Amino acid sequence: GWLMNIPLGDGSSNITVDDEQNFIVMLPHILLSATDIAGASSCTRRVVLGQKTKRTFELSRPIVHGEILHRVIQDLMSIRDFSMATIKSTLWKSICYHRERLFLIDEDENMAYTLLLECVDSLSRFGTMYIHPEPQQHGVLEKDLRAHLIEEQGFKTVCIQRVVGIEELLWSKLYGIRGMVDATVEIKSLPNNKVLTIPLELKTGRINRDISHRTQTMLYALLMSDRYETDMKFSALYYSRTNSLSLIDGSIDIPRLIRVRNRLATAINRKSRLPPVVKNPFDCKKCHYSNQCFMYHRAIEKGNAKTSGAPEVFNSSAGHMTERYQKFFREWMSLIDLEEKDMGNLRRVNWSHTGDDIERKGVRLCLCFLYLFPSGFDHMLIQESYYKDNHTHYVFSRDPASEQAKEKKPLYASRLEVQDLLVISSTQGHSNLGAGTLVAIDHDTITIRTTTQLRKVPKKAHDFNEKDNQVYDYIQETDKGMAYRIERDPAFYTMSLLRTNIILLLSKAKHGGDEKRRRLIVDLCTPSFLVPGTIDIPKVPIFNTDQQQVMEKVLLAEDYALVAGYPGTGKTTTMAYIVKTLVELGKSVLIATHSNLSLDNLLMKLRKLGVDLIRLGSTDKVAILLDSFVLMGDHYQLSPVVSNEKALEKGLGKSLFSILAQAHPQTLVCLEHQYRMNKEIMGVCNALIYDNKLKCGNASVANRYLRIFAMKAGMEKIHRQVPAVPTEIEMCDGESCWLKDIMHPMQVKCFFFLLFRVEFYCSNLICLSICLSY
Repeated sequence: GWLMNIPLGDGSSNITVDDEQNFIVMLPHILLSATDIAGASSCTRRVVLGQKTKRTFELSRPIVHGEILHRVIQDLMSIRDFSMATIKSTLWKSICYHRERLFLIDEDENMAYTLLLECVDSLSRFGTMYIHPEPQQHGVLEKDLRAHLIEEQGFKTVCIQRVVGIEELLWSKLYGIRGMVDATVEIKSLPNNKVLTIPLELKTGRINRDISHRTQTMLYALLMSDRYETDMKFSALYYSRTNSLSLIDGSIDIPRLIRVRNRLATAINRKSRLPPVVKNPFDCKKCHYSNQCFMYHRAIEKGNAKTSGAPEVFNSSAGHMTERYQKFFREWMSLIDLEEKDMGNLRRVNWSHTGDDIERKGVRLCLCFLYLFPSGFDHMLIQESYYKDNHTHYVFSRDPASEQAKEKKPLYASRLEVQDLLVISSTQGHSNLGAGTLVAIDHDTITIRTTTQLRKVPKKAHDFNEKDNQVYDYIQETDKGMAYRIERDPAFYTMSLLRTNIILLLSKAKHGGDEKRRRLIVDLCTPSFLVPGTIDIPKVPIFNTDQQQVMEKVLLAEDYALVAGYPGTGKTTTMAYIVKTLVELGKSVLIATHSNLSLDNLLMKLRKLGVDLIRLGSTDKVAILLDSFVLMGDHYQLSPVVSNEKALEKGLGKSLFSILAQAHPQTLVCLEHQYRMNKEIMGVCNALIYDNKLKCGNASVANRYLRIFAMKAGMEKIHRQVPAVPTEIEMCDGESCWLKDIMHPMQVKCFFFLLFRVEFYCSNLICLSICLSY
């Protein structure tokens, strides 16, 4: 069955839901953004595509300049200083912060500063008019839609007397809505003498009568009502170019907006089906999702230019899609839908149960009743948070003396993994107090790296009045009574990036597509290589024959090369020297890995080799066009992780490396000489996995063995005491001891699986947990 919520505003046991009053929230575990709901009136299909895929468009000057001004306004409001000198210095700081974005639109800092100076006067007027402890005579509101209703309620002049928070990320499990509030502010108004806490939405353009902007702010007020446990009817909308501030009462529109949200959630839940195309050539031509839209229409809905309702746009986006491309598109989208269905089920479990229930059920996607050190228990001598690399690191643990800790498994028994994006909430129901990346997890503690400090929990002041005086105090995030719940970020674990990659692979070049890669990966055309001898291949003194062959294969590749690097064969060293050589040949090299650790190892080697480099945290900010590519890895292990068995059977678990290696084995070159295992351990790996492809790098590696210090004394200690409790288990006499045999340095006949637990009696009961790599 479907999940649904019925908000009971007055606490009644009976409630009537109709077109005039109250509402039902369908599928609340599908978190929809306020921006998506606000934009759904014109095209539901566009919003659903926005959930399924990522937007593909180039950055423009208006977008980047808007981001810069956005940060400037927020910073100025926080310090409450709108003097000309401060505005200009803050503008320059924001421009420097966005230097990378400016580079992508081919604009330097000085040019951006010159162009944005024209906004300084309007920002100064905003501070003069509205940033005060008391409303000023000139602090009037914009005369826009429904302004007369606002004025009738006594809102004639207003001021922003306190900034409560900046970019407050709000989730509502009640309404199934999420949003990022630009600023949470405390305003005071006259002549009604009200003090209200409301969301303020900042727009860096000119005043716009588009209803979607107003709708967005109304939904932010609804989100804040849930977070602050107060009926917040009002929100504010500010346009910086025209210095226009509007106050919006959206209470009468909420039932209608929830119905829009429900239609969107239902459409998204259908997975394989999209809402119908709108058949509006004018709107479709301007839409950022038109390319995805008409590729879906062609390949999955079997549409054509006529059925699209926008033939010119359709032919531009999907006219090139042959039956082969349509089949490729259908098959991969079907596999992705299957996998996402399993992920959606896990999100639903997380959403509909308490953290304690989830842990007890063994789902292991959530940890609860966690405390910051030393907040909940002063006897723990660990810092609650620390700063490193411009981030805050929070260390959480259960109180060892608590009942919860006695019932729970080790924290590392969860399915949370290093590099997961996590959301931090309170077990008292305050959702999303912070978000960050999992840095470390062990038996007792979990460490999370965040870019901002944990948000404060709102607490009503002693003189709080919902109608006239919405004033809050705030509980610090390190409050001793605060118990936390940590879970994976459901917005991050979607398949939108995979879908977008498939779309770009099949798109035309003018829509961001990669026609060369499509020829190689979809059509499986034979890749090209230069004739040996065409270029000089440098000899690296430390390379073995395998590594030198890899160097040659990569440098001769015109399209791609595949490098199979087995365990201990020097993949990182080989790649470092290849990158160094490519840079010396005048090439630009992009390195992408699946983990920060593997990237760090490679970058450290490159620095030692004197290679200049820059590290980027997200490829979303990078426009990538490759002449050729190299895939390096071990296709015998670490295959793609797939949850859905049906998707796995149909091929989602097959990596691109394996697909290309099977189609064109001549592109594959192997690193087979390893320096990690002696010959006996390597023999097991060869027999079980590598079909005798692995070879020892030299005789020293082949004959290596582990030296165990003080082994004789240790074995004597194990056999020394007589058990206090009689046992029927046959005792070890100390001479023919199996433990002694397998621990002997030269004994190579016994191998253990990764985690092996054994109970045995020598002179007393000993439990061993043995963890070996091979």
